[in-house]
Amino acid sequence: MSAPPAAPPRAAPRCYFSFRSPFSWLAWQEAAARHPELAARMEWVPFFDPDPLTARLVADRGGWSPFPDRPPGDDRVWEVPHLAYLAAARLGRGPDFLQAAFRAAFTRGLDLCDRAVVARVGRELGLDPAPLAHAADVPELRAHGLRALLDACADGVFSVPFFVHDHLRCFGLDRLDTFAALLPAPPPTPLSDRHQPAVSGRLRRSTA
Repeated sequence: MSAPPAAPPRAAPRCYFSFRSPFSWLAWQEAAARHPELAARMEWVPFFDPDPLTARLVADRGGWSPFPDRPPGDDRVWEVPHLAYLAAARLGRGPDFLQAAFRAAFTRGLDLCDRAVVARVGRELGLDPAPLAHAADVPELRAHGLRALLDACADGVFSVPFFVHDHLRCFGLDRLDTFAALLPAPPPTPLSDRHQPAVSGRLRRSTA
């Protein structure tokens, strides 16, 4: 079995998270409160306990699952909320979905693997609930989730939250500040012509 290919280089830092993990929820809250610029530009990548189909596909491609064996009777499908997040992200609502889903799980005690709960989160955000609730049935989103897990394997992710940028790796909520401090400053955004200050013809002649 060959190792998974290296994750493609990305310009933005990223955080691997799981809706199963309260520490991911805390990392989201702390990043938004303490490092809002980083939280806004960071790529939030789902890292979830795969169902048997996804687990087999990950293994076939040289990946692995760091999750312990599930207790008897735990048949929750974690693709349901995590692929719903990917669906929301495609609509430009990824951060909103993260916030609402974490709140549903950890302040209201709702089961995010319940499609009805995911639909409720979507309605609260003003989104069509059906595509979110059934995101785990969409092959394209399944493939996206698989790619996220393979990227996690290539990046050496073993738990969450896990922060990555280039060769920098930081694990755990208590490493968020360290990660933020070690990141290079983002490149400045160039101003378009319409944002440039107006210069009068008289000033141009006087400085020529």
